[in-house]
Amino acid sequence: GKAIEPKFWGYDIARASSLLPRWYGEPGDWEAYAEQAAARPDGLGAEIYARIVMALYGYYRNVFHETNASWPQVREGLIEMRQKYPRSYELLNHTALLSTLGGDRELAIETFGKLGDSYLPSVWGKPERFVRSRKWAETGVQ
Repeated sequence: GKAIEPKFWGYDIARASSLLPRWYGEPGDWEAYAEQAAARPDGLGAEIYARIVMALYGYYRNVFHETNASWPQVREGLIEMRQKYPRSYELLNHTALLSTLGGDRELAIETFGKLGDSYLPSVWGKPERFVRSRKWAETGVQ
């Protein structure tokens, strides 16, 4: 599939998901795959890395503390995608959530400023998570 459509990110997310330790992988496998996918010369670079982490962060309490996922690479990919899709409300929500998990208050403050009191439950789950994360961005206190 990648030979036919090298920029179709669905294939990479499916493969990375299959490499979770709960399925067919060992710890570190999906992260290594994300690195390989980002390094493909004809691929999406940091964007695919961020898309993979966006798809898999829900399997962890904090994907950046419990795995080898790289916040700097995710940050780069999120910024690229936000430039590409500036009106994506879902992407804005993912940026706020992942910047909180990555401990990046600067990006979190900027993103929460754009979100205001609105959020997507499909990204955040419970509203308490959104409120707690926004509080951290504003004050630095959990």
